[in-house]
Amino acid sequence: MVYLISYDLHENKDYDSLTAAIESYPAHCHILESVWIIGTKNELNAVYKKLLRVIDDDDNLIVAEMVNYAGQLSAKHWPRIEKIFKAYCGDQR
Repeated sequence: MVYLISYDLHENKDYDSLTAAIESYPAHCHILESVWIIGTKNELNAVYKKLLRVIDDDDNLIVAEMVNYAGQLSAKHWPRIEKIFKAYCGDQR
């Protein structure tokens, strides 16, 4: 599965813990300031619950399954995104 993770951290802003939790997935790409793409065999709720443990109650978080993509990003991101999709979606997209 490939997931898009987006968040807004508010009062305490513990970016280090959240970043470490996201980077614990070997297939990850930090594409925008508060947006990541990860590839994992874990179910969506498992990813969400793992990340929820490291944020505060006043923070915002969404984890969404991706099936395809289009966008305008730095050229450095596209090879990594394509690699994640190939590894975790194969030819399904």
